[in-house]
Parts: sequence; structure tokens; C-alpha cells
Amino acid sequence: MYNVIVLIAQLIVFICLVSVYLIGMPAYFSYTYIVVILIILGISLILFSIRKLPPSLKGNYLTSTFLFSLSFLIVHFQFYLDYALGLRQDLNLGMIYLNYDIVPKAISLAALSAIAFFIGSTFALLSPPKSRKFDIDFDVDIGNEIQSLRIIKLIMAFMLALYFYGTPLYYFQGGYNELMNNGSLSYIHYKSAHIFYLSIAAYIICMINMILKKKMKLNISQYFRIIGPTALTIIGIYLCSCLIAGNRRPLIAILTLLACGYYISQVKKLKLKNMVVIILVAASALQLTSFLRLVDGHRSLSERIELAINNKAESANYTEPSILPFTTELANSLRAYHSTVMHMEENKGVFGLSTVGYLISIIPGLGLLVESMTSIKLTTSSLLITEWMGADHGMGTTVLADVYIDYGFIGSIIIFLLFGALLSRLDAVTYERYLNNNLLVQILALLYISNAVFLARSSIMQVFADIVLIYVIIKISKILSPKRSVY
Repeated sequence: MYNVIVLIAQLIVFICLVSVYLIGMPAYFSYTYIVVILIILGISLILFSIRKLPPSLKGNYLTSTFLFSLSFLIVHFQFYLDYALGLRQDLNLGMIYLNYDIVPKAISLAALSAIAFFIGSTFALLSPPKSRKFDIDFDVDIGNEIQSLRIIKLIMAFMLALYFYGTPLYYFQGGYNELMNNGSLSYIHYKSAHIFYLSIAAYIICMINMILKKKMKLNISQYFRIIGPTALTIIGIYLCSCLIAGNRRPLIAILTLLACGYYISQVKKLKLKNMVVIILVAASALQLTSFLRLVDGHRSLSERIELAINNKAESANYTEPSILPFTTELANSLRAYHSTVMHMEENKGVFGLSTVGYLISIIPGLGLLVESMTSIKLTTSSLLITEWMGADHGMGTTVLADVYIDYGFIGSIIIFLLFGALLSRLDAVTYERYLNNNLLVQILALLYISNAVFLARSSIMQVFADIVLIYVIIKISKILSPKRSVY
């Protein structure tokens, strides 16, 4: 009953915001309108934060809903809040040109989508998700999981070797930005790194199942011993290469995967104070990594780190202050969102073509085949935004920009409503009945948690494409294992 009241209150706030948008949105830039929208969003956020969660999720901050909500709000609202508080003088964010008259519509769509997400998440709490109970011979199945882990380790090692084979040395010597921006990196580099990450996810899923079936109670050191020195060495080599190159996303995604493996397998909660520390450390590390990849790679690693720290300190002297200075790197993606809204004011979207591109990417090489045999040009929102902004390097995207390009204003609100319900369900699955769900649900739950931080700057559909590949990796490992699979 309590969540019903919260849901009704959220709906009232949503209706108020719709009314403000339809009746009171100015056709030009308005500081007052920004403040009003932020106040309405703040009320909705308070309601969202006081919803009643199931015991397994109450006080647990390692959930896809929390991480995605946080990153979404940072990307789409941090600089608006800075501007409203007088910390920021403009919203240009390095764009060559920003039509400020689109800002009221941009902040309205972002707020409506955020509140729709909150409503969907709260609605999903009204009824617990159903789970499938498997009749498993645990002795046979645990042996099969162990064999599968060995097969997946071989896949990881092969993909790591392929990754180094397909990556030029200059990539690790400060050439990350240049090679990424001019498209000089090979298909082998991208696909081997991608499948390597998916292999780690497959490994963690099999390990979680094994630990839960054996009902093993582990501390963190015991957990890493279960992962094994071989797997940790393979993962460590790749993470070091990413750190040296300045590639941030794999660092966060893989470390989050490892953390999720521990907390899910032990059905433990990550407390708020620990999450705050992790976020601050991670945000600082991300900023440092962004400066590290701008330093001459022919220097030693220690010299590069020292120069990166100095450059980071110097940049703080001429950058505008922010309410969350550690997350300004993430919040800079607002310019990609602004560019999208500006373009969509005078042009049509791509009507789902970006989504089709992600789905086709499930099968390696299929996208290239489709483009060579048809007149269809597959693309992504990040490529389109870079083109619209006339930039000579990738400008990225945001999850809302990606959905807006494909499905328009109303479609974006509907999708975020459904997405909120989906993540809420997956959170319950993850910490209440992970073992009692089919493999596809287990993969979906783990992927969304591990990608939640960067999802605000990516695409919802990219995770769906990865599900199939992880499923194939696990199935192959089971087929090659001498014992029969129960999946």
C-alpha cells in the first residue's frame, strides 16, 4: 500500500511536469524555467528515494537501478544544476555553437524521462517477480561448472593474445585518442577486446552459480582464490594494458563485474558509505586516466602518471567550479545530448536504425556483410552526433540521445518507463533468487549492473546484443565440458 501511495504521488508530479511543458515552456532560453524543472525533478527524486524496497535491496547500493539513476542524473542534469546555482556561466561545454533556445525542451525531455524511469521502477515493486525453480543434480552440475570455467579461461587467454596481436604499439604509447579518432584500430582489436570482456562476464556467471550451489561463505581474499591465479593474471594483464593506454571503460566494467561476482554470490549488500568512497576513488581515477592518455607515451609509466597528475591539478585552476567536480568528465556528455536535440528540431530521426545496428552486431561481421550487400548504412548515435557537431574526434552520446534519435519525444518517455520496470525486476532477481532463474536472465542481470555507470553515455540496446554472445560462450564451454549441462 505504501508504494502505491508513492506511485500515485509520482504520477501527480509527472502530470504537473507535463502541464508545465505543454503550457509554460518558453520558446527561448529561460533561467527560471530551468530552476522550475529542477525543483519538480527534485520532488520526484525524493519520492523515488523513499519507496519501500524488499529486504535484499534495502540499503544495497550495488544495484543497476541505483547506479543507472545516479549516472543518468549526472550526465543530464549536473551542469544544469551548476548553472542554476551560479557555479557555471554558460552551458556551451566546448560546442562550436549551441542554440540556447533548445535548452527548455532538452531539460524537459530529460526530466520527463527520468520521472518515467522512477515510475516504472516503483510500479515493478508492487508485485514480486516470479522465478523458475530448477530440479538440479548439484553434484553433477558443480563439476560441470568447474569444467566450464576451465574452457572459458582458454577463451579468455586466446582473446587476450588476439587483442595484443591486433593492437599497434603506439596505442599503448599515448596514441589512444589519435587511433580512436581516425579509425586506425583494426576490427580484430575491437572484436577481440569485446569478446574478452564478454568471456569474463561468462566466467563470473558460472562462478556465481558454482558458489551459490555449494553455499560457500567467502571473504574477499577467499573469493579471489576461487577465481584462480590463472584467470586473475589474464584479467590483470588486460587491465594494465587499458590503464597504460588510457582506456577507461574496460577498467570500470571489469572491476564492477568482479565486485558483482562477490556480492551476488555472497548475497551481501554494498553500504552507502562504501559506495561513496568507491565512487570518489573511481571518479578521480577516471579523470587521471583521461589525462594519462594525453601524455607522451614514449616516457616511462611513472613519468606519464606524474605528468598526468600535474596536468590534472593545473586544469582545476581554469575549469569552472561544479557541485560535483569529480564527475564533470561524465557530465560533459550533455553537449552530445544538446547536439541531438538541436538536430532533431529540424530533421527526422533514424527510426530505429541505430537499434538495428546493435542487434546485427550480435553476429560478428554481419554488419559489414549487410552494408556490402545492401544500400543500408548502419550507424550509431555516437557517430551521428560526431557528424552533426562537425568534430574531428568522437563526441560520444548519451542514453537519452540514443533513444530520442531512434524513437522521438514520446517514444523516449515510454522506453524509460519500461526500462525502469526492467531494472527494478532485475535487481530483485540478482539478490533474491539469482540461482533460480534461467541463464539469459542471469546474464541480463549481471550485464546491466556492470554497465550501469557507463550506460548513461551509451545505449540500452548494446547490452541486449551482448547477452546472446555471452550465452553462446557459456553454451560452448558446457558442450566442450565432459559432463552434461543442466541449462
